[in-house]
Amino acid sequence: MTVHNCLFLAVIYICSYITTELSEESKDHVTYFMNQLNTEIEKMRSSNDTNAKKGAILAIGLLFVSITLSVIIH
Repeated sequence: MTVHNCLFLAVIYICSYITTELSEESKDHVTYFMNQLNTEIEKMRSSNDTNAKKGAILAIGLLFVSITLSVIIH
């Protein structure tokens, strides 16, 4: 499986999670989830490890695409 295929599958999975499971949760749970996710991405972004920083950039990009697609789909 290529990197592009893995990224595509990740976008599909995140989009599916946002539109199905997360949309059924309470506002408090969604806020908690997003805060935890933001904290983890921020840790990766401020890390001294170059690969962690690349992972943070990738995570932000995947989230943006996933949320955009979930809005367009629904």
